Amino acid sequence: MIDNTMEFMQLMGANPAAFIYALARTGGVVFSAPVFGDAHVPARIKAALAVVLALLTAPLMQGAAEPGAVSVLVSGVITEAVTGLIIGLGVRMIFVGVAYAGQVAAAGVSYGIGAMYDPAGRAPTAGVPEFFTVFAVLVFLSVNGHLMVIEALSRSFQFLPAGRASLTPGFMEHAVVISAQLFAVALKLAGPVLATGIFVNAACGLVARSAPGMDGLTISFAAAALAGLFVILLSLPSMEVAMRSVFDAGFDNVNMLIMDMRHAV
Repeated sequence: MIDNTMEFMQLMGANPAAFIYALARTGGVVFSAPVFGDAHVPARIKAALAVVLALLTAPLMQGAAEPGAVSVLVSGVITEAVTGLIIGLGVRMIFVGVAYAGQVAAAGVSYGIGAMYDPAGRAPTAGVPEFFTVFAVLVFLSVNGHLMVIEALSRSFQFLPAGRASLTPGFMEHAVVISAQLFAVALKLAGPVLATGIFVNAACGLVARSAPGMDGLTISFAAAALAGLFVILLSLPSMEVAMRSVFDAGFDNVNMLIMDMRHAV
């Protein structure tokens, strides 16, 4: 333990710029990535984790020469912080797609009907998006997604030298593709629930048509809610498998974004 501490102190004394740049990049990842950067995690723990990761990854920082001016150091720190934010947000985009899937599912089975009919009244949001998000976090931790985030961070030090990352046209194009994939992810995860809602509403419409005295709209809300809850519980195993594949594809996209930023180096 003492030997490792001495090595860290020697590294910071020999090239403090490497530690500063590494801290900026790791801080960007920690404060933006899911699980690490969630609101319920205290800021002190996030800062401590960023410092620890910076100490561990500073030896991997390439091209971290001592800056000749303060402006050069500030520019490099900003570049590294943006690089870390891109990596963290690239992973968080997966959870954005999952939350959107929950919103689509809630709308399909009438759980979010209050907000739909009274969007200005600040009606409470449905619990389905929160359930999807919590379930995604559990799957994320079960597949060691938190370790995969750290792995992507360490890989970025191998491919992106200090202060040399750039938002290339290839990066922008790939970012647009990833954003478009969010809708595919949402339909993939919410598809069974959405199909159930459509089927139940259609069936209630036929029943109301054959019995005009029956309040088909009210019945359809209750029936769709119960059927949606049943389908959500029934489809949890298949949803876990789907989320695993979504996480694999998401981390592949993050690695591609890192490589796209490297092309300008």
